[in-house]
Amino acid sequence: MSSVTLMKRLTLAAAGAVALGLGTSYATEAEAALIVLNDSASQTIPGQDFNFSFSPVAKSDGTDGIFTIRARGDYSFGFPTLESLSVDIDGIFTQSQVTATPANVITDFSFNDKLWEQSFTIAGLDLLNITQDSIVNIAVNLLPGVNISLDTAFVEATLEYEEAESVPEPTSMLGLLAVGSMGAVSILKRNKKENI
Repeated sequence: MSSVTLMKRLTLAAAGAVALGLGTSYATEAEAALIVLNDSASQTIPGQDFNFSFSPVAKSDGTDGIFTIRARGDYSFGFPTLESLSVDIDGIFTQSQVTATPANVITDFSFNDKLWEQSFTIAGLDLLNITQDSIVNIAVNLLPGVNISLDTAFVEATLEYEEAESVPEPTSMLGLLAVGSMGAVSILKRNKKENI
């Protein structure tokens, strides 16, 4: 076997090994992204029901998330059982009698006009169940006591969570694997021809 032939074989074998080594370095996990589902609507009638639907949505990574309700309207401090709202996310996360308090009011415009916000932690397991079908439905229902409809009255719902990480299948890895395989096949064919 000549030194030129040996050099070609070694070069092809090295190229195949490099291709395999580089290919495996591309199989890394993608970074999780923060998913924010947000919608709002104006209150037009007393005791109004709001339904916010999101589809398709990314699946949760199973860590805790945050649900925030923000509203403006007839939420007087003295009537928390009458002037409040309830929240239901896919029948999995529910809260009743959510209302303005001195601690969560952003702006107190008047006795019957408050801008307020309340946040809740949603357990990771609940978020997995909420996002498993790629559809999220959030129902916000005002109690009949929220009956003074101002032009500025609204409800806003926001759900924040981390997206499940996925491992991409890079096509570059497959291409490099193919190049390495072709080099190995070429060496085998040359060896077979020389032995005949």
